[in-house]
Order: sequence, then structure tokens, then C-alpha cells
Amino acid sequence: MITLQSLLVADRAIRDSETGNLSIINILEDITAEAFPILIPRLTVAAFINKETNDDSTQILHLKICNNENIISDNQIKVDFREKNKSKVIIQLGTLPINELGKVHFILENINRVELERYSIGLKLREEITVTSE
Repeated sequence: MITLQSLLVADRAIRDSETGNLSIINILEDITAEAFPILIPRLTVAAFINKETNDDSTQILHLKICNNENIISDNQIKVDFREKNKSKVIIQLGTLPINELGKVHFILENINRVELERYSIGLKLREEITVTSE
């Protein structure tokens, strides 16, 4: 059985080649825009995944991305645990179109499409700024 220790969405993530440690840069909680629709040029999804000892070394997961209830993206991900019970998965996403206010949900599902974890980002409009001059 696959379980998630955590799921994060950030601007980027860097894996140290010597230690395997992961540095996550600019974790996203909310996005404020001038107007919608918007394009997010770059995103990284980082998942810390555990499996049971008797599970296969390679597992198939699905990453579904929704803007409110509308599916933007739905991709299959192959995770190779390399004979370990833990894996750090980094998924680099290209341009992501967001059409409306509300939330963007990043949903990681198992092979049977059962939700394992969800990370949501709030979407807001920038408040108007009033400038006065004398």
C-alpha cells in the first residue's frame, strides 16, 4: 500500500546529488492575480511517498490538477523505489492555465484512482490600490 508523508507545490525543488536531500523553494499557498485567466509559467510538485516492504518496487500514480472542479491536467507517474520503501518524487510542470478564481487542487491518486493526498492553492484577485495626489 502506498502512503504519502507529504505533498507540496512550489516554484521549484532542487535535489542534492550527493545526499539526495531535497530543497523546496517558494512553497505556494495563495496566488494573487490582476485578472483571470492567468498562466503560471513554472511549478514543481514534490511528493514524499512510502510503500510497504512487500509492494512492487515500481508503482504507478496519477497527478490530477483541477481549477475548482474543472480538470486542467491528468498525468500518469511511474515511481521507482529502487528497492527502498521511501521515495522523493519531483514533478516539474510547464505552463499551467488557470481560468477562474477559487482554488487549484493538486491531487495524487493511486493506480485505482483513489485519492492519496491533496494540496490546494487559493486564487485571489489583487485588491484595487487607490493613489491620490495633492
